[in-house]
Order: sequence, then C-alpha cells, then structure tokens
Amino acid sequence: MSIRFVRREMTRKRMNISAVLVALNLYILWMLTAALQLHGDLVNGVYWNSAPPGSLFPIPYGPGVLAMLVLANPVDTFIYCALFKSGFWLVFIILSALYILSPYTIRKKAESGN
Repeated sequence: MSIRFVRREMTRKRMNISAVLVALNLYILWMLTAALQLHGDLVNGVYWNSAPPGSLFPIPYGPGVLAMLVLANPVDTFIYCALFKSGFWLVFIILSALYILSPYTIRKKAESGN
C-alpha cells in the first residue's frame, strides 16, 4: 500500500463544506470582537468590563459604556472559556483555512502483488 498526494476535484459537496467553513470563520471572528471585552476564568467567574453586558451568542455585540464589571451569563462563559480562553478558535480557523485552500489530498493506493 502506498500513500501519494493527488489533486482534489472541486465537487458540490466540497463547495458546500467550504462555504459553511467560511461562514463559521467569519462568525468566530465577529464573536472575537466582543470576546475581547471579557475577562476571567471558570474558577473566578467571567466578567464583561463594562455595562450593560454584551453577548456572544446568537448575535455577538460588545458591552455598553458604563465603567463597571458585569457577570457574564452561562452561555457566554462557556463560549469564552471553551473557544477563546483555550485557543481553540485559532486552531479551528487554521484547520478550516487549510481545508479550503489546499488543492491536494492524501490517498492510499493498494499495490498489486504479482
């Protein structure tokens, strides 16, 4: 069995997956603009740095202009810790960009034994 690189053809399925990945990347970057206003961790709590609080899901937007700490809701806390604090957002963006931009794939070819 040998492994070789082959050129990947652009099928409808691949175009659909690429479109979904582009949309998810843009959404994560949009959430990042609001997540820059969050601080904390799971032990001490996650706080918005001003009031009224912002939101990360379903529509990301930053907090207001009043200078006070506001506790983030559980959904925002989960998204912030799981996606941004852990650095998974960066891994997701890099891997999806590699999938979208890479024209090659790895295929295994069975060797014929004569």
